[in-house]
Amino acid sequence: MHPRRLSVPARRLRRLLWLALALLPLTLAAKPREVWETYKVAVIAGNGEAPAAKAIEAGAEAAAPVLEDEYNLAITVDNLSPLNNTAQSRQAAIHRAFLDGYNAVLLNVDSSLEVAEEIDFLNRHGIPVVTVGGDIASRRLAAIMTDEEASGRLAAETLVKNLRYARDKIAILAGTYDDPVSQLRLAGAEAALEKVPDLEIDGPYHTPETFSGTFPKLTEVTETDYGRNLRGWLILGNWPLLGGRPLPWKAGEKVCVAMDADPHVIPFVASGQVQAVLAEDNFAMGKLGLTLLIEKVHNKKDAEQSVYTVPPMVLTQDNLAEFQRNWTQWLQ
Repeated sequence: MHPRRLSVPARRLRRLLWLALALLPLTLAAKPREVWETYKVAVIAGNGEAPAAKAIEAGAEAAAPVLEDEYNLAITVDNLSPLNNTAQSRQAAIHRAFLDGYNAVLLNVDSSLEVAEEIDFLNRHGIPVVTVGGDIASRRLAAIMTDEEASGRLAAETLVKNLRYARDKIAILAGTYDDPVSQLRLAGAEAALEKVPDLEIDGPYHTPETFSGTFPKLTEVTETDYGRNLRGWLILGNWPLLGGRPLPWKAGEKVCVAMDADPHVIPFVASGQVQAVLAEDNFAMGKLGLTLLIEKVHNKKDAEQSVYTVPPMVLTQDNLAEFQRNWTQWLQ
């Protein structure tokens, strides 16, 4: 006995029902998320194309979806950084954030830059500012920084761990004598090295914090080590690595630890001329900065601390591939 054949209208109705059931998951997935508030956050750096600025922006963008889901928000993160790094252009970018109706500002500028009045102006109009990478005497909501003295200490400890013997001789390249950051890093490094009493230390050598100011000194000290007793270099910056020239020793001949990792240092770590480079975790700073700003504008919650310190990461050959992938993505 054959099953009863459905009429044409019935067959069409059944096909429509099957189609509706098939499309139901897509319809549910496409349902818009409920949004209670919309916020615009401006990221402003002295040099918006600098690697640090790109990492801060990427960190803020990574934090946005988490905060959106938690508080039913729509958050837009825009980079308003000027193309030319001048005091006037930085001030103009902050003015633009006010005029264009941004709710908060994540500011990556040097502490010496003259933007304190602009920060106070934004604060008076209910627009909180978090500074990243430095602090500014102003009414900013909070500052997010690296503990430079602790970083110098960690750099020295990393160098000592990579030395073959505790009686080895090392040299220190410390940058400008009166630079506050270099002073803090050197103080931390010297405190760590004091715990290794048999270590012989050459320096510290103070030079201009440029490639042309540091590379000749590095070469001079290395090449005049006629007894070949110098086993390592502690460089409290990345200056000799910025020119792209190989360091004056073969890979594995000396232990070298530097600071301020950015894409310029990748070939030196990959080749083994440099064993480790400390990196300011700008990505984590951007994430924390956006979180503090949204907590303020949405929940009216002040920052629990005036200054937050984010520990640096240590770049080695073990995590070089991840570091390179991240920077490739952030710099696009």
